[in-house]
Amino acid sequence: MAARFRKVKLMTNGPITDERLSSVWALDRCVGLDLSETQITDASAPFLLSLPKLERPDISKTNITPVGVAELQSSRPELHVFHESIPK
Repeated sequence: MAARFRKVKLMTNGPITDERLSSVWALDRCVGLDLSETQITDASAPFLLSLPKLERPDISKTNITPVGVAELQSSRPELHVFHESIPK
């Protein structure tokens, strides 16, 4: 039976970057993904958009700009994105 993850907080020995993010297994089943305080940038937006079950990405305190946030929200309006550029 495959593992089921609803929310994942990535913890590694090194920084989470755009390059390393795509190598993490089983993210395609995540509903919530906590990437806060990682080194990802707008370059990770297409990868995040490719995760079919993702509903709540936390990309606060990352290098994703308001432009990257807007790309996520316009491409997948159902996402509940957590980022400091979005008013609470």
